[in-house]
Amino acid sequence: MKKTAVILLLVFFIFQAGTAENFEVGLRGNFSLITAAGGKEVKETKASIGFGGTLFGAYTFTDLIALQAEVEFSAEKYSYTPISDLYGKGSAAFSAMTLSIPVLARFSFLLGQGNAHLFIGPHITMFLAGQKYEDDSESQESDFLRPVVNVGITAGADYCWRIGPGSIVADLRLTFDFLNRQFLYGWETVRIGHLIRFMPSVGYKLHL
Repeated sequence: MKKTAVILLLVFFIFQAGTAENFEVGLRGNFSLITAAGGKEVKETKASIGFGGTLFGAYTFTDLIALQAEVEFSAEKYSYTPISDLYGKGSAAFSAMTLSIPVLARFSFLLGQGNAHLFIGPHITMFLAGQKYEDDSESQESDFLRPVVNVGITAGADYCWRIGPGSIVADLRLTFDFLNRQFLYGWETVRIGHLIRFMPSVGYKLHL
């Protein structure tokens, strides 16, 4: 219920862009490379691939400064090798559908024939459904990873080319989760680390 309320609130904010000046509304398709740092029971991390889509809206206070809120859905996978068989058999991986809600301060400047933006701000990430765990000996589906809701920081840049009533947007960002993901493997706690995402994306936005 709380997840649904948060999603509806953000979608409402974004679509309010259609009723006010100085707003932008857009959609992006996302690709991500996912790894982690700080996993004490992890011997080796492996870059994994995720994909999804983002609905976003921005309010421009001036030509230089804007506030941008986003609702991002993503299918993600994180792969690693545990330090011993106590924490998993061979290569292991988690996969899940996730929701991320960044709220970003955005700074604009002219560059070439378009506009470039630098942005930074906090995000909340949560699982929308049970995760799937796999290693060399088993495969299970349940709510494994804790915490279910994580917080972190998002930073990056984008470039916009004006075409028609809006702009094509090419976006590149890095996200870092502050809380260490962990789960129980048998009786052992496995800390897999702080998830890091390198995310290029392309989309289109309208200027309202």
